Amino acid sequence: MHLMTHKILILEDNTLLAMLIEDTLETAGFGDYVLCKTEQAALDCMTTEKPTFALLDFNLGDKKDSIKVAKALRDAGVPFFFLTGYAASLGIIPENLGEAKIINKPFKPAHLAKLIKQQLAVPQDSEKNCQCR
Repeated sequence: MHLMTHKILILEDNTLLAMLIEDTLETAGFGDYVLCKTEQAALDCMTTEKPTFALLDFNLGDKKDSIKVAKALRDAGVPFFFLTGYAASLGIIPENLGEAKIINKPFKPAHLAKLIKQQLAVPQDSEKNCQCR
């Protein structure tokens, strides 16, 4: 599988974490990505950039989250991971998005890269919840 065939949408409002994610993707061979810092920017990018995968920060600050973007991705058939500092056991992810993988922050870049490669190497319908540390 050629890694460059994927366009990855990153929704992350924290500049330092966004830089870490970008570096992780580039090191793993995923050079085609778009970074968005707001929910609206991510929704706009879905139309203009046509991502094939996404990494979504759950909490976007100011009492905002990425649920609207997650639902749009789900409806478009685009797989995604939530990146969050919240414990999955808190039940913050709505039931109808229960197939989304949850990657806990802080994460190890090599581990995140491995999970993305695994996700993009398998058919979409084989997704399972993942409690990753």
